[in-house]
Amino acid sequence: MKERRAWQDLSWPRLILGAAIAPVPALYIGFAAFVLANSDKKIDRLLQWWIPETYAYVWGFAFAFAVLYLNAVSRLRKRIGLVECLAVGGLAAFLLAEAFFLAVELDIMGPLPTMIFFPAFFLMGGEHLPQLGAILGLILTPAGILSGWIFWRLSVAPAKTPE
Repeated sequence: MKERRAWQDLSWPRLILGAAIAPVPALYIGFAAFVLANSDKKIDRLLQWWIPETYAYVWGFAFAFAVLYLNAVSRLRKRIGLVECLAVGGLAAFLLAEAFFLAVELDIMGPLPTMIFFPAFFLMGGEHLPQLGAILGLILTPAGILSGWIFWRLSVAPAKTPE
């Protein structure tokens, strides 16, 4: 089995479906980590209001990143490969943390999600934004690689292999 597919052999409906489904397992991994990290607190209000809002933001970022990459890079290169899918998934997860902090800074999401998910950010006075984003990004990267593999299996691998 070859690990690259030609751009013209890919199906857009399949690519959109893969970009929509691939981030879901990473969201569940993040949810499990959040519940474990906050198991000593009363988190019913968080689960009711802030988790769905944050998940919509995370899923939207991952979907937009995948579609943008497909249009900007893969179409120009006229091919896409397994390693590329894994790398893009990992990169998207790494950049997600910075995008999350940027959204909070620009008051797109409001300050409460950051106080809930990253209380150290407020304890430090909000000064170490790039470092916190990098640490969170490194933690999220394996889940992004998993999402990249899922995208490959759902969207790219079923296309016919080049001769």
